[in-house]
Amino acid sequence: GVKQYSPPKYSLAKSDTTFVRVMTYNVHKDDLFDDSRKDKFRGIFQAVSPDIIGLQEIYNHSAEETLSLIEEFLPSQGFQWHALKNNNDIIAVSKFPIVNAFAIDGNTAFLID
Repeated sequence: GVKQYSPPKYSLAKSDTTFVRVMTYNVHKDDLFDDSRKDKFRGIFQAVSPDIIGLQEIYNHSAEETLSLIEEFLPSQGFQWHALKNNNDIIAVSKFPIVNAFAIDGNTAFLID
């Protein structure tokens, strides 16, 4: 007979609570805010549980709107989310204060404390 394959079990939990998890995500033309896709995005964000998120292709929503959505996906408990948008489409959302941002050839570098 054919053998059934069972993939090994693994966890995305941090092995050390002092580690910082960084996630980058191109959400394709504001799709993060599409009601028909929110549950899929929520599942991804909850599985990864990032501390710092770099989002690309958010053209029509503000840093505040994005922060509110991330708060909906990953409710803050014992910390506060921070968000900053450059002049184009890039938003950083972080559990740590965002000190500054620097434009670099259509991209952005964020200084996070």
